[in-house]
Amino acid sequence: LLGSFTGLGSMTANVVVRNIDGTCSIMDASNPYILTAPASPAITSITGTDVTECGVTDGTITITVVGGTSPYQFSIDGGTTFVQNGGTFNGLSAGTYNIVVANADGSCSVTDPTVITIDAPTTPIITLVTPTNPSDCNVNDGMIMINATSTNALQYSIDGGTTWQASNNFLGLAGGTFTPAVRNIDGTCVITNPQVTLVQPSTPSIDAVASTDPTECDSINGTIIITASGSNALQYSIDGGFSWQPGGNFTGLGAGNYLIAIRNIDGSCQVNGQTITLTTPSAPIITQVTEVDPSDCGTTDGSITITAVGGTSPLQYSIDGITWETTNAFNNLAAGSYDVMARNADGSCTVQNPGIVLEAPEAPVVDSVVANNPTDCNTTDGIVTIYASSSNPLEYRIDGGAWTSSNIFINVTPSTYTPEVRN
Repeated sequence: LLGSFTGLGSMTANVVVRNIDGTCSIMDASNPYILTAPASPAITSITGTDVTECGVTDGTITITVVGGTSPYQFSIDGGTTFVQNGGTFNGLSAGTYNIVVANADGSCSVTDPTVITIDAPTTPIITLVTPTNPSDCNVNDGMIMINATSTNALQYSIDGGTTWQASNNFLGLAGGTFTPAVRNIDGTCVITNPQVTLVQPSTPSIDAVASTDPTECDSINGTIIITASGSNALQYSIDGGFSWQPGGNFTGLGAGNYLIAIRNIDGSCQVNGQTITLTTPSAPIITQVTEVDPSDCGTTDGSITITAVGGTSPLQYSIDGITWETTNAFNNLAAGSYDVMARNADGSCTVQNPGIVLEAPEAPVVDSVVANNPTDCNTTDGIVTIYASSSNPLEYRIDGGAWTSSNIFINVTPSTYTPEVRN
Protein backbone atom coordinates (compact mmCIF):
# COMPACT_ATOMS: atom_id res chain seq x y z
CA LEU A 1 0.00 0.00 0.00
CA LEU A 2 1.07 3.57 -0.71
CA GLY A 3 0.00 6.53 1.41
CA SER A 4 0.38 9.93 -0.31
CA PHE A 5 -0.22 13.32 1.34
CA THR A 6 -0.06 16.43 -0.88
CA GLY A 7 -0.71 20.12 -0.53
CA LEU A 8 1.21 20.28 2.75
CA GLY A 9 2.75 23.44 4.06
CA SER A 10 5.67 23.88 6.41
CA MET A 11 5.22 21.50 9.31
CA THR A 12 6.73 18.70 11.51
CA ALA A 13 5.14 15.35 10.62
CA ASN A 14 5.25 11.91 12.28
CA VAL A 15 4.42 9.06 9.98
CA VAL A 16 2.19 6.27 11.49
CA VAL A 17 0.79 3.19 9.78
CA ARG A 18 -2.06 0.96 11.14
CA ASN A 19 -4.57 -1.56 10.05
CA ILE A 20 -7.74 -0.27 8.59
CA ASP A 21 -9.56 -1.28 11.77
CA GLY A 22 -7.25 0.91 13.84
CA THR A 23 -5.18 -1.84 15.34
CA CYS A 24 -1.47 -2.32 15.35
CA SER A 25 -0.17 1.31 14.97
CA ILE A 26 3.52 1.47 14.05
CA MET A 27 5.57 4.75 14.16
CA ASP A 28 8.08 5.38 11.33
CA ALA A 29 11.56 5.00 12.65
CA SER A 30 12.59 8.21 10.81
CA ASN A 31 10.05 10.31 12.59
CA PRO A 32 9.72 13.16 12.80
CA TYR A 33 9.65 14.48 9.21
CA ILE A 34 10.14 18.27 8.97
CA LEU A 35 8.64 20.02 5.92
CA THR A 36 10.15 23.49 5.24
CA ALA A 37 8.68 25.89 2.49
CA PRO A 38 11.13 27.97 0.37
CA ALA A 39 11.46 31.66 1.25
CA SER A 40 9.64 33.95 -1.20
CA PRO A 41 11.56 36.75 -2.94
CA ALA A 42 10.36 40.31 -2.28
CA ILE A 43 10.30 43.03 -4.96
CA THR A 44 11.65 46.19 -3.37
CA SER A 45 11.69 48.53 -6.39
CA ILE A 46 10.93 48.70 -10.05
CA THR A 47 12.33 51.52 -12.22
CA GLY A 48 11.79 52.16 -15.90
CA THR A 49 12.95 54.56 -18.60
CA ASP A 50 10.76 55.56 -21.51
CA VAL A 51 11.63 55.08 -25.14
CA THR A 52 13.64 58.12 -26.24
CA GLU A 53 12.47 58.39 -29.85
CA CYS A 54 9.68 57.34 -32.15
CA GLY A 55 10.37 53.96 -33.67
CA VAL A 56 13.22 53.24 -31.25
CA THR A 57 13.28 50.32 -28.72
CA ASP A 58 15.54 51.69 -26.01
CA GLY A 59 13.22 51.61 -23.02
CA THR A 60 14.43 49.85 -19.85
CA ILE A 61 13.04 48.18 -16.71
CA THR A 62 15.18 47.47 -13.64
CA ILE A 63 13.80 45.21 -10.86
CA THR A 64 15.34 45.08 -7.39
CA VAL A 65 14.61 41.94 -5.29
CA VAL A 66 15.55 40.72 -1.79
CA GLY A 67 14.95 37.43 0.01
CA GLY A 68 14.13 34.15 -1.59
CA THR A 69 16.68 32.15 -3.47
CA SER A 70 18.90 33.77 -6.05
CA PRO A 71 19.75 33.94 -8.84
CA TYR A 72 16.19 35.03 -9.27
CA GLN A 73 14.09 34.49 -12.31
CA PHE A 74 12.36 37.57 -13.74
CA SER A 75 9.42 38.01 -16.04
CA ILE A 76 7.94 41.24 -17.53
CA ASP A 77 5.11 39.55 -19.42
CA GLY A 78 3.14 38.36 -16.39
CA GLY A 79 5.08 35.12 -15.98
CA THR A 80 4.83 33.75 -19.49
CA THR A 81 8.59 33.83 -19.88
CA PHE A 82 11.31 34.07 -17.25
CA VAL A 83 14.95 35.00 -17.53
CA GLN A 84 17.80 35.18 -15.08
CA ASN A 85 19.29 38.54 -16.08
CA GLY A 86 19.79 40.24 -12.79
CA GLY A 87 16.53 42.11 -13.12
CA THR A 88 17.58 44.45 -15.94
CA PHE A 89 15.60 44.56 -19.20
CA ASN A 90 16.88 46.73 -22.07
CA GLY A 91 15.77 47.39 -25.62
CA LEU A 92 12.12 47.64 -24.73
CA SER A 93 9.47 49.19 -26.91
CA ALA A 94 6.66 51.31 -25.59
CA GLY A 95 3.95 49.33 -23.84
CA THR A 96 2.70 47.91 -20.53
CA TYR A 97 4.61 45.30 -18.57
CA ASN A 98 3.52 42.96 -15.70
CA ILE A 99 6.41 42.12 -13.37
CA VAL A 100 6.80 38.61 -11.85
CA VAL A 101 9.80 37.35 -9.84
CA ALA A 102 10.55 33.73 -8.73
CA ASN A 103 13.32 31.93 -6.89
CA ALA A 104 16.18 30.37 -8.75
CA ASP A 105 14.29 27.11 -8.97
CA GLY A 106 11.16 28.88 -10.17
CA SER A 107 9.41 28.60 -6.85
CA CYS A 108 7.57 31.23 -4.93
CA SER A 109 6.73 33.54 -7.85
CA VAL A 110 5.69 36.98 -6.78
CA THR A 111 3.61 39.28 -9.03
CA ASP A 112 3.97 43.01 -8.51
CA PRO A 113 0.56 44.65 -8.40
CA THR A 114 1.78 47.66 -10.38
CA VAL A 115 1.63 47.54 -14.15
CA ILE A 116 4.73 49.26 -15.55
CA THR A 117 4.16 51.49 -18.58
CA ILE A 118 6.98 52.42 -20.94
CA ASP A 119 6.02 55.47 -22.96
CA ALA A 120 7.32 56.60 -26.37
CA PRO A 121 7.14 60.15 -27.73
CA THR A 122 3.96 60.91 -29.66
CA THR A 123 4.52 60.88 -33.39
CA PRO A 124 3.23 64.08 -35.02
CA ILE A 125 1.19 63.80 -38.20
CA ILE A 126 1.52 66.24 -41.09
CA THR A 127 -2.02 66.80 -42.31
CA LEU A 128 -1.51 69.45 -44.96
CA VAL A 129 1.28 71.41 -46.63
CA THR A 130 0.16 74.57 -48.46
CA PRO A 131 2.72 76.22 -50.76
CA THR A 132 2.27 79.72 -52.22
CA ASN A 133 4.52 80.69 -55.12
CA PRO A 134 6.41 84.01 -55.13
CA SER A 135 4.24 86.65 -56.75
CA ASP A 136 6.86 88.26 -58.96
CA CYS A 137 10.32 87.91 -60.40
CA ASN A 138 13.04 88.79 -57.91
CA VAL A 139 10.40 89.17 -55.17
CA ASN A 140 10.82 86.69 -52.33
CA ASP A 141 7.29 86.56 -50.95
CA GLY A 142 6.60 82.86 -51.37
CA MET A 143 5.10 80.94 -48.43
CA ILE A 144 4.83 77.40 -47.09
CA MET A 145 2.36 76.54 -44.33
CA ILE A 146 2.62 73.17 -42.58
CA ASN A 147 -0.42 71.88 -40.70
CA ALA A 148 0.31 69.04 -38.28
CA THR A 149 -1.31 67.37 -35.27
CA SER A 150 0.28 66.07 -32.07
CA THR A 151 -0.27 65.95 -28.33
CA ASN A 152 2.98 67.85 -27.95
CA ALA A 153 4.15 71.26 -28.97
CA LEU A 154 5.89 71.07 -32.33
CA GLN A 155 8.73 72.55 -34.33
CA TYR A 156 8.73 72.95 -38.10
CA SER A 157 11.33 72.83 -40.85
CA ILE A 158 11.34 73.22 -44.65
CA ASP A 159 14.93 72.06 -45.21
CA GLY A 160 14.40 68.49 -44.10
CA GLY A 161 15.36 69.20 -40.50
CA THR A 162 18.54 71.25 -40.84
CA THR A 163 16.90 74.24 -39.21
CA TRP A 164 13.74 74.48 -37.12
CA GLN A 165 11.27 77.10 -35.95
CA ALA A 166 8.25 77.21 -33.68
CA SER A 167 5.93 78.72 -36.31
CA ASN A 168 4.35 76.53 -38.95
CA ASN A 169 4.31 79.39 -41.46
CA PHE A 170 7.42 80.11 -43.53
CA LEU A 171 7.45 83.51 -45.22
CA GLY A 172 9.70 85.45 -47.59
CA LEU A 173 10.63 82.47 -49.72
CA ALA A 174 12.17 82.52 -53.17
CA GLY A 175 11.46 79.87 -55.75
CA GLY A 176 13.04 76.48 -55.05
CA THR A 177 12.52 72.97 -53.73
CA PHE A 178 11.73 72.49 -50.03
CA THR A 179 11.36 69.45 -47.76
CA PRO A 180 8.75 70.07 -45.03
CA ALA A 181 9.38 68.36 -41.69
CA VAL A 182 7.84 68.35 -38.20
CA ARG A 183 9.15 67.17 -34.83
CA ASN A 184 8.21 67.36 -31.17
CA ILE A 185 9.52 70.39 -29.36
CA ASP A 186 12.00 68.16 -27.50
CA GLY A 187 13.53 67.21 -30.85
CA THR A 188 12.00 63.77 -31.10
CA CYS A 189 10.04 62.09 -33.86
CA VAL A 190 11.10 63.92 -37.01
CA ILE A 191 8.48 63.41 -39.75
CA THR A 192 9.21 64.57 -43.28
CA ASN A 193 6.77 65.29 -46.07
CA PRO A 194 7.28 64.92 -49.82
CA GLN A 195 9.16 67.83 -51.32
CA VAL A 196 7.28 70.90 -52.53
CA THR A 197 8.48 73.28 -55.21
CA LEU A 198 7.84 77.02 -55.25
CA VAL A 199 7.93 78.40 -58.75
CA GLN A 200 9.31 81.91 -59.20
CA PRO A 201 7.74 83.65 -62.21
CA SER A 202 10.20 83.76 -65.10
CA THR A 203 11.27 87.11 -66.47
CA PRO A 204 10.30 87.77 -70.11
CA SER A 205 12.66 89.58 -72.45
CA ILE A 206 12.16 92.24 -75.09
CA ASP A 207 13.78 90.91 -78.25
CA ALA A 208 13.11 93.75 -80.69
CA VAL A 209 11.09 96.91 -81.15
CA ALA A 210 10.21 98.26 -84.60
CA SER A 211 8.40 101.52 -85.26
CA THR A 212 7.09 103.61 -88.14
CA ASP A 213 6.41 107.32 -87.84
CA PRO A 214 3.07 108.84 -88.83
CA THR A 215 3.19 109.58 -92.53
CA GLU A 216 1.46 112.96 -92.39
CA CYS A 217 1.40 116.02 -90.24
CA ASP A 218 -1.12 115.54 -87.43
CA SER A 219 -1.94 112.03 -88.64
CA ILE A 220 -2.28 109.00 -86.30
CA ASN A 221 -1.08 106.11 -88.45
CA GLY A 222 2.23 105.44 -86.73
CA THR A 223 3.02 101.92 -85.49
CA ILE A 224 5.11 100.19 -82.83
CA ILE A 225 5.72 96.43 -82.96
CA ILE A 226 7.21 94.74 -79.87
CA THR A 227 8.75 91.28 -80.22
CA ALA A 228 9.29 89.53 -76.88
CA SER A 229 9.86 86.04 -75.51
CA GLY A 230 9.07 84.30 -72.25
CA SER A 231 7.86 81.03 -70.77
CA ASN A 232 4.38 82.47 -70.18
CA ALA A 233 1.82 84.32 -72.25
CA LEU A 234 2.69 88.02 -72.25
CA GLN A 235 1.08 91.45 -72.15
CA TYR A 236 2.45 94.55 -73.84
CA SER A 237 2.37 98.27 -73.05
CA ILE A 238 3.62 101.45 -74.71
CA ASP A 239 2.76 103.79 -71.84
CA GLY A 240 5.12 102.35 -69.25
CA GLY A 241 2.56 99.90 -67.86
CA PHE A 242 -0.48 102.14 -67.43
CA SER A 243 -2.44 100.10 -69.94
CA TRP A 244 -1.83 96.65 -71.41
CA GLN A 245 -2.88 94.51 -74.36
CA PRO A 246 -2.25 90.84 -75.22
CA GLY A 247 -0.41 91.50 -78.50
CA GLY A 248 2.73 93.43 -79.38
CA ASN A 249 1.32 95.36 -82.38
CA PHE A 250 0.28 98.96 -81.70
CA THR A 251 -1.27 100.95 -84.55
CA GLY A 252 -3.01 104.28 -85.04
CA LEU A 253 -0.32 106.18 -83.16
CA GLY A 254 0.39 109.86 -83.34
CA ALA A 255 3.60 111.72 -82.63
CA GLY A 256 4.92 111.37 -79.09
CA ASN A 257 7.13 109.44 -76.69
CA TYR A 258 6.21 105.83 -75.93
CA LEU A 259 7.74 103.79 -73.06
CA ILE A 260 7.91 100.11 -73.99
CA ALA A 261 7.05 97.51 -71.33
CA ILE A 262 6.13 93.81 -71.17
CA ARG A 263 5.00 91.48 -68.40
CA ASN A 264 3.62 87.99 -67.83
CA ILE A 265 -0.11 87.62 -68.40
CA ASP A 266 -0.66 87.25 -64.64
CA GLY A 267 0.78 90.73 -64.14
CA SER A 268 4.15 89.61 -62.83
CA CYS A 269 7.67 90.46 -63.91
CA GLN A 270 7.25 93.79 -65.66
CA VAL A 271 10.23 94.64 -67.87
CA ASN A 272 10.61 98.22 -69.07
CA GLY A 273 12.29 98.83 -72.41
CA GLN A 274 13.42 101.89 -74.25
CA THR A 275 11.44 105.00 -75.03
CA ILE A 276 10.35 105.16 -78.66
CA THR A 277 9.76 108.60 -80.15
CA LEU A 278 7.40 108.88 -83.09
CA THR A 279 7.60 112.10 -85.07
CA THR A 280 5.36 113.54 -87.75
CA PRO A 281 6.80 115.44 -90.72
CA SER A 282 7.25 119.18 -90.27
CA ALA A 283 4.79 121.08 -92.41
CA PRO A 284 5.96 123.92 -94.64
CA ILE A 285 4.59 127.42 -94.08
CA ILE A 286 3.46 129.64 -96.96
CA THR A 287 4.73 133.07 -96.06
CA GLN A 288 3.84 134.99 -99.19
CA VAL A 289 1.96 134.65 -102.46
CA THR A 290 2.70 137.14 -105.23
CA GLU A 291 0.20 137.34 -108.03
CA VAL A 292 0.24 139.15 -111.36
CA ASP A 293 -3.02 139.44 -113.29
CA PRO A 294 -3.11 138.83 -117.05
CA SER A 295 -2.23 142.07 -118.79
CA ASP A 296 -5.02 142.01 -121.36
CA CYS A 297 -8.23 140.35 -122.26
CA GLY A 298 -7.70 136.87 -123.63
CA THR A 299 -4.00 136.83 -122.75
CA THR A 300 -2.30 134.17 -120.51
CA ASP A 301 0.54 136.17 -119.09
CA GLY A 302 -0.59 136.11 -115.47
CA SER A 303 1.65 134.61 -112.78
CA ILE A 304 1.62 133.32 -109.20
CA THR A 305 4.78 133.03 -107.08
CA ILE A 306 4.62 131.06 -103.82
CA THR A 307 7.12 131.71 -101.05
CA ALA A 308 7.28 129.01 -98.34
CA VAL A 309 9.66 128.06 -95.51
CA GLY A 310 10.14 125.02 -93.27
CA GLY A 311 9.14 121.48 -94.05
CA THR A 312 11.36 119.08 -95.96
CA SER A 313 13.17 120.43 -98.98
CA PRO A 314 12.89 120.51 -101.86
CA LEU A 315 9.32 121.66 -101.35
CA GLN A 316 6.67 120.97 -103.96
CA TYR A 317 4.15 123.54 -105.13
CA SER A 318 0.77 123.40 -106.81
CA ILE A 319 -1.98 125.80 -107.87
CA ASP A 320 -4.58 123.14 -108.62
CA GLY A 321 -3.88 120.39 -106.01
CA ILE A 322 -3.40 117.90 -108.85
CA THR A 323 -0.06 118.67 -110.44
CA TRP A 324 3.01 119.51 -108.42
CA GLU A 325 6.41 120.92 -109.25
CA THR A 326 9.48 122.02 -107.39
CA THR A 327 9.47 125.53 -108.83
CA ASN A 328 7.52 128.07 -106.85
CA ALA A 329 6.71 130.33 -109.82
CA PHE A 330 3.74 129.65 -112.09
CA ASN A 331 3.66 131.73 -115.29
CA ASN A 332 1.52 132.08 -118.40
CA LEU A 333 -1.66 131.91 -116.39
CA ALA A 334 -5.06 132.92 -117.59
CA ALA A 335 -7.58 134.69 -115.47
CA GLY A 336 -9.28 132.37 -113.00
CA SER A 337 -9.27 130.93 -109.49
CA TYR A 338 -6.24 129.04 -108.25
CA ASP A 339 -5.67 126.88 -105.14
CA VAL A 340 -2.24 127.74 -103.82
CA MET A 341 -0.56 124.81 -102.04
CA ALA A 342 2.83 123.62 -100.80
CA ARG A 343 4.00 120.27 -99.45
CA ASN A 344 7.16 118.43 -98.40
CA ALA A 345 9.51 116.70 -100.81
CA ASP A 346 7.96 113.30 -99.98
CA GLY A 347 4.47 114.58 -100.66
CA SER A 348 3.46 114.91 -97.03
CA CYS A 349 1.91 117.76 -95.11
CA THR A 350 0.03 119.67 -97.77
CA VAL A 351 -0.72 123.23 -96.67
CA GLN A 352 -3.14 125.46 -98.56
CA ASN A 353 -3.28 129.21 -98.87
CA PRO A 354 -6.55 131.09 -99.37
CA GLY A 355 -7.57 130.87 -103.00
CA ILE A 356 -6.04 133.28 -105.48
CA VAL A 357 -8.10 134.87 -108.27
CA LEU A 358 -6.28 136.28 -111.28
CA GLU A 359 -8.38 138.87 -113.03
CA ALA A 360 -8.02 139.89 -116.68
CA PRO A 361 -9.12 143.37 -117.76
CA GLU A 362 -12.85 143.60 -118.44
CA ALA A 363 -13.51 143.63 -122.19
CA PRO A 364 -15.74 146.52 -123.28
CA VAL A 365 -18.81 145.73 -125.34
CA VAL A 366 -19.58 147.65 -128.54
CA ASP A 367 -23.28 148.18 -128.38
CA SER A 368 -23.69 149.98 -131.69
CA VAL A 369 -21.96 152.19 -134.22
CA VAL A 370 -23.82 155.05 -135.94
CA ALA A 371 -22.31 156.39 -139.16
CA ASN A 372 -23.51 159.71 -140.69
CA ASN A 373 -22.30 160.11 -144.25
CA PRO A 374 -20.89 163.42 -145.52
CA THR A 375 -23.70 165.76 -146.55
CA ASP A 376 -22.25 166.69 -150.01
CA CYS A 377 -19.68 165.85 -152.56
CA ASN A 378 -16.21 166.80 -151.56
CA THR A 379 -17.31 167.60 -148.06
CA THR A 380 -15.78 166.07 -144.92
CA ASP A 381 -18.60 166.40 -142.46
CA GLY A 382 -19.22 162.74 -141.94
CA ILE A 383 -19.73 161.54 -138.34
CA VAL A 384 -19.05 158.15 -136.70
CA THR A 385 -20.42 157.57 -133.21
CA ILE A 386 -19.40 154.46 -131.25
CA TYR A 387 -21.66 153.36 -128.41
CA ALA A 388 -19.91 150.96 -125.99
CA SER A 389 -20.37 149.83 -122.40
CA SER A 390 -17.78 148.91 -119.73
CA SER A 391 -17.12 149.38 -116.05
CA ASN A 392 -13.87 151.05 -116.98
CA PRO A 393 -13.25 154.33 -118.79
CA LEU A 394 -12.87 153.66 -122.51
CA GLU A 395 -10.83 154.87 -125.49
CA TYR A 396 -11.94 154.82 -129.12
CA ARG A 397 -10.57 154.96 -132.67
CA ILE A 398 -11.84 154.30 -136.17
CA ASP A 399 -8.77 154.51 -138.38
CA GLY A 400 -6.14 152.48 -136.56
CA GLY A 401 -4.44 155.59 -135.40
CA ALA A 402 -4.30 157.33 -132.12
CA TRP A 403 -6.79 156.56 -129.37
CA THR A 404 -9.13 159.19 -128.03
CA SER A 405 -11.45 159.34 -125.09
CA SER A 406 -14.27 160.66 -127.29
CA ASN A 407 -16.62 158.21 -128.90
CA ILE A 408 -17.71 160.71 -131.57
CA PHE A 409 -15.60 161.23 -134.61
CA ILE A 410 -16.50 164.29 -136.79
CA ASN A 411 -15.29 165.66 -140.09
CA VAL A 412 -14.92 162.19 -141.32
CA THR A 413 -14.16 161.86 -145.03
CA PRO A 414 -15.83 159.24 -147.12
CA SER A 415 -13.98 155.93 -146.58
CA THR A 416 -14.21 152.53 -144.86
CA TYR A 417 -13.49 152.56 -141.12
CA THR A 418 -13.01 149.90 -138.48
CA PRO A 419 -14.37 151.13 -135.12
CA GLU A 420 -12.32 149.96 -132.09
CA VAL A 421 -12.82 150.32 -128.36
CA ARG A 422 -10.46 149.57 -125.48
CA ASN A 423 -10.18 150.18 -121.77
